Amino acid sequence: MKAEQVDPFHEAKREVDISVSKLQGLYNNWNSMPDKNSILAKEKYALIKEEIKYLNNDLDDLDNSVKIVKKNIYKFNINNEELERRTISLNNIRAVLNDIANNLTYKVLSCNTNMMGNYDTVTLKKQDNDLEELAESAEKLHNAAITINTELKDQQKLLDELENEMDNSNEKMNFVTQKISDYLQTNNPKVLSLILYLIVISFVLLFVLVVS
Repeated sequence: MKAEQVDPFHEAKREVDISVSKLQGLYNNWNSMPDKNSILAKEKYALIKEEIKYLNNDLDDLDNSVKIVKKNIYKFNINNEELERRTISLNNIRAVLNDIANNLTYKVLSCNTNMMGNYDTVTLKKQDNDLEELAESAEKLHNAAITINTELKDQQKLLDELENEMDNSNEKMNFVTQKISDYLQTNNPKVLSLILYLIVISFVLLFVLVVS
């Protein structure tokens, strides 16, 4: 008795179904990982992409086998209904692979977008802080400039007052000097006594000015 011959299509499809089931488990495991940018997540991502590629190649081979049978249906013990079922089953598997691939891409893009959004938020916050610090520094410089300007005006006022006092003192000294010069031309004892008195007074005034 001859052993029943196994249809190679069903054998190949069974292997594909097993691989798709493993792929779905791998995708679910990757999808549950919170950090899609971790080394392990990236390794699983690459493995999923590679497995999808291989499975699509297997589906292409099975599709070609179905097309060959359709063209030469009289050579095979397969009816059109069976060929249609095979085509539908292959399309369903390909749809599953496309869903996984699309979800994979969407998740990665969403993760990168969130990271970029967080980065932009941090960057904008840092820029705001920098602007606030710059504004505070500018205000401090402005206040310091006002203080310095006020102090310079006060110092200039003091210098002007001191200059006026010096001018007045010089005028007084010139007056005294002129008087002394006039009195020195006489030999009158009273005049000489007055001159000495004025000299003493002048030194006292000069001392007071210097000390004050």
